[in-house]
This record gives sequence, structure tokens and C-alpha cells, in this order.
Amino acid sequence: MKKRVLATRGNLPGDGPDRLSAAADVVAWTGTRKPGTPDLAALAAGASGVLALGNDPVDGALRDAAGPSLRVVAPAGMGFDNVDRAAAAERGIVVTHTPGSWRRPPPTSPPP
Repeated sequence: MKKRVLATRGNLPGDGPDRLSAAADVVAWTGTRKPGTPDLAALAAGASGVLALGNDPVDGALRDAAGPSLRVVAPAGMGFDNVDRAAAAERGIVVTHTPGSWRRPPPTSPPP
């Protein structure tokens, strides 16, 4: 049985959501405005992971809605100020981050 993952947006950048869909059942917020905790909590039941756009809230209410199956929160972007990391640690939930993910690779010069 595939794990369930909540993506806080249906339009997260990159091909990660598509690759994730091959391995997990992904449910995503598809509204046109920024989702709040109640919006995300309504989708979170049974989620093993949350893939969050950097500024979407991942708080205790969302974790409570997901239940004990929640094991990882992965913000997509720089930083993780939107995640209550202390509460996550108390529950054994891993919070990841991707330092430097929004920087462009350094320009390269053709060989001389």
C-alpha cells in the first residue's frame, strides 16, 4: 500500500510532485488562494508526509489532523519558519530543508 502525502499546493515547482506520485498517493490543495491550516487539515488525515510550499503553515493543528502516521515534513524552498519544529520533534516527525535550493548554479565558461 502506498503512503499518503499532502502537498500544500497542487502547483509546487519542479518535477518532484510528479516523481512523488509514482511512489505515494498525493493529495493536494487545489484552491486559488493561499491555504490556511483548516484547508490543509481537511486533507491531512492519514498522511505520512507533508510537502509544503515554504510559507504554507505546518502547525500542531495540521499534525493533529494527519494523526500518528505523519513522519516527515518537507518544505519546498528556503527555510522552514512555517514549521513548528519543536512540536514536530516532540512527536518524532522529521523536518527537512533544502539549503541553497533557490540559487542558480554558478555560470560555467567554455574550456579555453
